[in-house]
Amino acid sequence: MRTPVVLGIIVALFVSLAGFGWWRVSITATDTATTTPTIPSLPRDSGATVVLTSKANRIITVPDFTYGHPSVEVEDTGITYVYLTQNDDLVELDHRYGIVYGSDSTISIGLLASPLGASRTAAETKLRELIPLADDILCSLKIAVQTADTIEPRFAGKELGLSFCPGAVPLP
Repeated sequence: MRTPVVLGIIVALFVSLAGFGWWRVSITATDTATTTPTIPSLPRDSGATVVLTSKANRIITVPDFTYGHPSVEVEDTGITYVYLTQNDDLVELDHRYGIVYGSDSTISIGLLASPLGASRTAAETKLRELIPLADDILCSLKIAVQTADTIEPRFAGKELGLSFCPGAVPLP
């Protein structure tokens, strides 16, 4: 399954770049394909929407939450990743977590600081601000929450879940 590999890459990116306070990222998808971040230029009040597909393949349409955040398209997959916790200047907005939306309807949350429970709570608050949906609908989306072994080894590589969703791992 490709999801754990993609999540691992995203968490590794979060952890390796978070210390610099910015993400001027150039991702090499293959030896011949390189992409660089772009900033969407769509006005916030345009009425634009994002279509999300739930785990059960239910279609959920929400107001565009990608505006003003840098994005990178990985050419060999065609998936665009939008770094939702960066601003127009490619500056990380919160050092405790990072949130990335994939155009394949995935949302990856990397917990970047201890205590993990506080970082996850802060990330969930931002997620609700970006995507104002009821908890049960958020739980139905393809959202992964993980951390790296450099942050908290005993939770590294495990799916931690959103705290309000069934099966979430209790965090310190």
